[in-house]
Amino acid sequence: MEYNKLQKHIAFRIRECRKAQGLSQEKLSEIAGLGVKAIQNIENMKYDFKIKTLESVIKALNLTVEEFFNLQSFESDREDSSEVLFENLTKLPKDKQGKIISSFNEIVKNIK
Repeated sequence: MEYNKLQKHIAFRIRECRKAQGLSQEKLSEIAGLGVKAIQNIENMKYDFKIKTLESVIKALNLTVEEFFNLQSFESDREDSSEVLFENLTKLPKDKQGKIISSFNEIVKNIK
């Protein structure tokens, strides 16, 4: 079964943020006012959930929506740079795109 990319991203981010804060699924469920099974199901992509549920989890993680989704307000020059990078990347063959993205992800991972 192929999962929806957004669902997969949300599940990954919840698990990542929860672990970064040292929270168990049980503790996060308690703070969010949800059952532990709900957190387990979200992290394991077992069911579709309501936006209200996601908002409760994001709030329980003490994050803003922007922080959770890694959204940044770009100044125009940064936005232009991002757009140019994206345009250049999409012009490459798929195999080269994959190699560049993998390399970039490795660089970012090592910067943290």
